[in-house]
Amino acid sequence: MRFKSYKLEDILEKVIDNRGKTPPTVDAGVPLIQSFMLGKGNRYPLVNDKTKFVSIDTYNTWFRSGHPEKGDVLIAVNGSIGEVSIVDKKKYSIAQDLIGLRFDKTLCSPKYMYYLMISNYMKEVYSRLNNGATRPSIRVPHLMGYEIEIIKSIEEQKSIANILSSLDDKIEINNKINKNLEELAQTLYKRWFVDFEFPNEDGEPYKSSGGEMVESELGLIPEGWDITNFSTIINIYSGKRPPKKVKERDSKYEIPVLGASGIMAYTNDYNIQSEVLVIGRVGTHGVVQRINEKVWSSDNTLIIESQKYYFSYQILMSIDYKSLNRGSTQPLITQTDIKKVDIVKPNNVLVENYEEICRNAFNVINSNNIQNNILCEFRNELLPKLMNGEIEVPIEE
Repeated sequence: MRFKSYKLEDILEKVIDNRGKTPPTVDAGVPLIQSFMLGKGNRYPLVNDKTKFVSIDTYNTWFRSGHPEKGDVLIAVNGSIGEVSIVDKKKYSIAQDLIGLRFDKTLCSPKYMYYLMISNYMKEVYSRLNNGATRPSIRVPHLMGYEIEIIKSIEEQKSIANILSSLDDKIEINNKINKNLEELAQTLYKRWFVDFEFPNEDGEPYKSSGGEMVESELGLIPEGWDITNFSTIINIYSGKRPPKKVKERDSKYEIPVLGASGIMAYTNDYNIQSEVLVIGRVGTHGVVQRINEKVWSSDNTLIIESQKYYFSYQILMSIDYKSLNRGSTQPLITQTDIKKVDIVKPNNVLVENYEEICRNAFNVINSNNIQNNILCEFRNELLPKLMNGEIEVPIEE
């Protein structure tokens, strides 16, 4: 037989389980991995500007069962149950809503186990083990006692993991390219429209080359520029509640429903099919979504159209949404709040040049995103066939 059954606990070397008190956090130090940072298409924990940190002293003294190491698999057991990531080479601590699994390398490959733990089969297991009444939750002993089948040959496990990893490697390369292009667009916006170092008639940086500056209500701006409301370059309107939605995408409901921070469900109709920008109206604020496909934008969102699309995108990225919030119990921003934002209005030629540069960059980003979606779908189709032995893989000698 190619397969052998084990209780999950029988193929583990260690469980990193720091559930209990929440550790004190600081502004910088060792990243504290929380459940929302796992999975969602990311092989490794997603460390970003929302990440909390613990001090070195807390890292060394607070956590009762230690810390994850490279190759450990992290699983959310509270809240976003069943979200899974594998630890890369970085130094992490983990919060109390997830656990770390260190697999016995004499029985299984950690990468193979990562792909098994993200499979649809295991997603069904997590759903069955959920015992949370109001908040999803998995009891760790129940998970540890669950019996799973794995391929006995570690060499075959490694071959399967290598095939799936090669697809994820390509996805991550595309994501890095996209991140660099996004940063370049943001840097150029800041240099031209914030620092006013756009090229003058001689190709020299305007402000530092002695370009004429004039007073305005927002401070010094280049001569010939103006201060205006955001409403002069955008059209803004609210999204709508979808007629019907489902949590999981299927052949009938395949149109994404956008919430304030991303895809929240799927439906069978759309209210957007052109290039727009979407931000949160209720709930999460500060996430700016670029849309150029058929989607349904929900009543939690505001939809922005503009001929100066990428220029408007950078303005939306720079707004202080907390100062605009008018909600008492739940964050709320209105169309009028966005319309009244004061902006610097440069000459049209400079904005058109910026739009052209950004369009070329974001065309590459969009192409990479399309390729990533294809790679993800292929990986997701391939994964169960490799795991159940339907497709046999060559084993390296």
